[in-house]
Amino acid sequence: MIDHKSAAQSQKSMQVEELKQLYDQDFVLWIERTIEQIRRGEMKNLDWEHLLTEIEDLGREQRNKVESYLIQTVKHLLMYQYWLTEKGNYGWE
Repeated sequence: MIDHKSAAQSQKSMQVEELKQLYDQDFVLWIERTIEQIRRGEMKNLDWEHLLTEIEDLGREQRNKVESYLIQTVKHLLMYQYWLTEKGNYGWE
């Protein structure tokens, strides 16, 4: 007699393991497969470990970009402020 429940669990484990291997072998394909699964609502078979890592990394990357842009903006504003105070001091007196 075939135990359909354990066969399904075994298949699920295999799918997750295949996704985990795919993450290391072909990242773009891993992303495409993960997106397909999410769109189909197949949340149980996701490679949650790598997915959470990628989401965390993306959040950290975005935060770093915002910080960098803010620093550049402040630098430019300071240079502009300096230029405004010094622009009248150039030339012959």
